[in-house]
Amino acid sequence: MNKKLRIALVDRCSLTLSGLSYFIHSLAPQSEIVLQRNSLANIGEPLFLNQIDLLITELSGGKDVVSQGISQLSALSASLPMLHIVVYTRIQSGVVLRELTEMLNVSVVSRFEPLKQMKVVFKQIFSGGSIHSPLIANCLKESAVQVSNAQLSTLTRRENEVLRYLFNGLTLGQIATLQHRSIKTVSTHKCNAMRKLGAMNDFELFSISKNVTF
Repeated sequence: MNKKLRIALVDRCSLTLSGLSYFIHSLAPQSEIVLQRNSLANIGEPLFLNQIDLLITELSGGKDVVSQGISQLSALSASLPMLHIVVYTRIQSGVVLRELTEMLNVSVVSRFEPLKQMKVVFKQIFSGGSIHSPLIANCLKESAVQVSNAQLSTLTRRENEVLRYLFNGLTLGQIATLQHRSIKTVSTHKCNAMRKLGAMNDFELFSISKNVTF
């Protein structure tokens, strides 16, 4: 790593912040920890003003807390596209992890990684890579919905059309207009297709799109 990274750390626990600082300086002594916060709240402006290159933040807690954290990270990712965000987390839910990994310039690291592997992952991140640690990659792989040709053959023509439109970025309302049908009818086609393909939610449904050609 040639560039001197300007880093911000976020963790609810001050002791963890101290441990992270030590860990980072042991791997990248030329880096500078510019900001340390206990929350992501209102951190966007300080990140911009301090020209932060790398934000390392925890993500943990109950469903509502995690959902709020994801919204905050999504907003940061969109407003500061040059910022590299590293989320370190104990979360193993494929749905949550997939939402994180689909954000721009976000790396996700499992807090369950062995220390030796953690060092390897962070060295790659400090070198400019956007990666996900091995345990995160495994969680994503295990949660991916596998679709067989037999399942695809059960889809009706209308269900196929709705999925194709969805996978190309159209909303249910736009699809309804194109097909001259009600949103309720289009939504029913979508729900039926999800049931046949074994997708429990939109994240699982859109994970199918990367591996299926209709």
